[in-house]
Amino acid sequence: MGIRKSNCKVLRHEATVEIAQPSNSTFAYFIDLTENHYKAMVNVNVQSPQGGQDDAQLIVTPRTGTPTTINFKESVTIQIEDARSVALTSPFSLGGSMKIIKDFCICCPDSGEVHRHEGTFSFRGGNYLFTDLTENHYKAMVVIDGTIGGEVIVTPRTGTAPPPIVIPQSGQIAIQIEDAKALSITTRPADPASNTVQIIKDFCISCP
Repeated sequence: MGIRKSNCKVLRHEATVEIAQPSNSTFAYFIDLTENHYKAMVNVNVQSPQGGQDDAQLIVTPRTGTPTTINFKESVTIQIEDARSVALTSPFSLGGSMKIIKDFCICCPDSGEVHRHEGTFSFRGGNYLFTDLTENHYKAMVVIDGTIGGEVIVTPRTGTAPPPIVIPQSGQIAIQIEDAKALSITTRPADPASNTVQIIKDFCISCP
C-alpha cells in the first residue's frame, strides 16, 4: 500500500535466520511484500555439515524484472534494493545463517507519528495466527522459527493475496509485510515443541 510522500522517515529492521538446507533444493529465507523504497544489506555464511563442498548461489528476485544469480563459496555480502526475495540454492547440503539489515521508508499522512511494537511469541502445535484490526499504515518484520517446514499465508487489507510462502526446512524465515490483515503459519508436522514468532511492527498513529 502506498502512502503519499509527506511526513516520512527512515527506519531499520534486522533479522538473522539459520540455514539447514538439504542438497539440490532452493529456499527463500527473506521475502519482502512491501511497496515502499528500501535498501538492505544481506550477509550469508554457509558450510557443508559433512565437510564437503559448499558451492552455492543466491537468487535475488526484484519487484519487477529479471532475477540476479550470485555464485559464492562460504560467505557473501550483498546490497539489495526493493527486492521481493533472497533465496539460496545449492547441489550440496548446507548449514549456516543469513543476516538482514534493512533500512526503509515509512510515510504517515498528516500529523501521524511512527511508533513501534515488538515481541516474541511462542506457539505449540502446528498453527499460529496474527490478526491486525487497525486501519493505519504499518510495516512489520516477522521472523519465524517453526518446526521442519510449513507455509505462511498473508492476507492483505485489500487486493489479491500473494501465493503461500514456503517455510524452509530449517524452519526459519524472515518476512516483511505491509498493511496486512492477517498472517497465518502452519508448520509440518504439528509438534508439541514450542515454536516462536518475532514481530517488529512500526505503525502510524495520530491523536485526535
